[in-house]
Amino acid sequence: SIGTSWGRVWRLVKFGGASTDPQMLNKRGEMYNSVKTWLKIGGAIDDQETADDLSCGEYKVRVIDSKIVLEDKTEIKKRLGRSPGKGDALALTFAYPVTKIDRNYSSLHSGASVSNSDYDPFA
Repeated sequence: SIGTSWGRVWRLVKFGGASTDPQMLNKRGEMYNSVKTWLKIGGAIDDQETADDLSCGEYKVRVIDSKIVLEDKTEIKKRLGRSPGKGDALALTFAYPVTKIDRNYSSLHSGASVSNSDYDPFA
């Protein structure tokens, strides 16, 4: 993939997959719960559509195991008339912990050529 040639490791996120958070039913719930925690400790959103996307979903607690279940995305789409894409995009940034990769190790084992640079996308 293009990511490999850039020295990147892609990781697929299955929204309906298993959660590492025992109170949430699936990965989607886990990610949205992580966003909620981040906001409570001072995270900020400067985009109204993203904020709307994050706050539009309902949730319920399953009686059988007390797991929190977020409203199905198809139901949200029906109500909003669109997909809550910006909220999902933010939630995806909480899918897995991010750690710095040793570029030398990565390039030796993936076959990708990686160069060190001072590139700053915000400069």
